[in-house]
Amino acid sequence: MQMRTVIPIFISLIMLNGCGGESAKIQESVTYAQPLHSSLTQSQSGTQPQGEKWSVSGQVFDASGQPIAQAKIYVQLGEHNYYAHSQADGRYTLYLPREYDYPDHIAGTVWMEGYQPEILLLSHQNQHLYIDQHSHLVQLKPLTEAHVVFQQGLHLIHLGDDSLVKNPETRIQTAPQGLVWSDGFQYTQALQKQYNQLCIQLYGKGIQSQYANQDKISISRKNDLRLSITQLLSDSPSSGAYSANEHCFPLRHFQVNDHIQVQIKSHTLDTDQDNFEMLNIVGVLRKI
Repeated sequence: MQMRTVIPIFISLIMLNGCGGESAKIQESVTYAQPLHSSLTQSQSGTQPQGEKWSVSGQVFDASGQPIAQAKIYVQLGEHNYYAHSQADGRYTLYLPREYDYPDHIAGTVWMEGYQPEILLLSHQNQHLYIDQHSHLVQLKPLTEAHVVFQQGLHLIHLGDDSLVKNPETRIQTAPQGLVWSDGFQYTQALQKQYNQLCIQLYGKGIQSQYANQDKISISRKNDLRLSITQLLSDSPSSGAYSANEHCFPLRHFQVNDHIQVQIKSHTLDTDQDNFEMLNIVGVLRKI
């Protein structure tokens, strides 16, 4: 997926004598992903809508232009996950319920084992559901040893404390799932020899970090916050659309076999949490 360059507002290297209580609780729930691996499989169950339906169609290709069969296309609305599979020619039709209080902008994922996930963009305007012109033809690029697919990062994630149903532009697709998302991977000797930078790529909606909320993304060593690097998340468009973000972190302070934890956190503002959604969170290791 194409990412725009992001200039971080600040990067802090924090040396602490101990771990705080809240951070320790967060770390206990971390699941460590491995490169080229994800728990999301083609057999994962989903829901088919009942009653009147919208249908959206497209086609999935690989980097050489060949159709991909059995790619999974899914969109989460509320508590339900609606899905379809591509056929031998790469074509698919996804059905979504007409009776739903849609936000203006909706996102889903196109995924196939061994490939990088790609976003599916939809919009709801004038009481009709449309597929974005760039999502009609989806090209999936192969995963490499430099990719880290986070197990829970392919699903739609809503961080915050409410659904923001008042404004169609900021309305959220699904219920809040907590205030912190976290996952990680092992920085093996083979990876350390080749890569010294980790870039986290994601699609986000409703992120408002640069002015007041200061939602953050950070990497740290597992169970050891003496080494922590933090950046502000990049803002999403004010229109409520999804945008691609990339945040890069140096790895020179990490050692062989360190478990590197990635954490994204909704910030509290006047006792209220910022609410935003994100999906397709992937790590890319690079040499700089």
